[in-house]
Amino acid sequence: MSFEIFDSYEALQQSMESAREKADANVTVGQTALKAGALVLRYDPDSELVIYTELLDPVAGEREAGADDAEIAYVANLYNEPHMKNFRFGRHFSEACPDGELGDLHVCTVSAVMDRAAFEWFRENNWPSDLNVVRATWHTLKMKRI
Repeated sequence: MSFEIFDSYEALQQSMESAREKADANVTVGQTALKAGALVLRYDPDSELVIYTELLDPVAGEREAGADDAEIAYVANLYNEPHMKNFRFGRHFSEACPDGELGDLHVCTVSAVMDRAAFEWFRENNWPSDLNVVRATWHTLKMKRI
């Protein structure tokens, strides 16, 4: 893991924008097409974690959580902003977070999509981060690289 120190808030914002632009430039057609309901896999080399994500509709999630109209409107507007075009909301599972946590992902980080049976197999097997396990089950669990 690395850390950056910035001289100003503006420098931080500029760095974040530059990183997002680089990420946006590396998006595939399959990644762009990802929508709520998709089940996806990512690998984070910094933490050496395989992350399994169920993409969710952020507005429905806010409603379900009991958010008021202003919060729902804010979230709806946020995900319609141009800079958010390649971000998706979801619940992310891993060995480190077996109960899942809500948050965004950039679609360029998604390696594969899977069906519900594969997702449940990974859940039942405690969200393995061993890449050999993922590779060994790739074809039998109907996963597709995107």
